[in-house]
Amino acid sequence: MDAQKIIPSRTALFLLNLQVMYAKIDPSLDALMVHTGTVIKAAQRQGITIVHCRVAFTESEAADIPDTNPNFSHVKYDPSRAAMYSIDSSAAAFHPAVAPEDGDIVIRKNRSGPFFNAPQDVHAILQERGIDTLLVGGVSTGGAVVATVV
Repeated sequence: MDAQKIIPSRTALFLLNLQVMYAKIDPSLDALMVHTGTVIKAAQRQGITIVHCRVAFTESEAADIPDTNPNFSHVKYDPSRAAMYSIDSSAAAFHPAVAPEDGDIVIRKNRSGPFFNAPQDVHAILQERGIDTLLVGGVSTGGAVVATVV
């Protein structure tokens, strides 16, 4: 049996939480962001679509976070965290080393994973582009990456 091959036109490099706030929390992540920028360029040269996904909340989304959500319930009650995760916050922006470019897919999530409870239908966005293979990476591999893969 032939090994499955990655078909660039049907593949996306799906990057999660590569945001300014995480590099501020852990400055060592700056190097990760810069390295990921080189990975993005290599994927683009191969014709692979880049998907940038960030976590950020509107005021109403923050108010709707369940108290039982261990990852984000603090956003609901802590004004400094709410400001950091605000959809318009510079902290919630993509890190400059991995900033989206024309033609990239840009999505936002308001939970750990982007496929459920997201403000947009991520599956439909990928289907529209004919993408059926994801290469997943990002910050918070035990949270965002796992939630996306699962």
